[in-house]
Amino acid sequence: MTNTVALWIGIVLVATLAGDFALAGGQLTLTLSRQLVLFVEWLAFWR
Repeated sequence: MTNTVALWIGIVLVATLAGDFALAGGQLTLTLSRQLVLFVEWLAFWR
């Protein structure tokens, strides 16, 4: 991954988080975090 690609990914991530908190009060971030925890637990079961 080049520095340019990493910078663009960071910019998109920060913009998405800022938009989520500005427009939805952070609901998208909270939902994705909960789904990630469930996914990690599911993966741990199959280990």
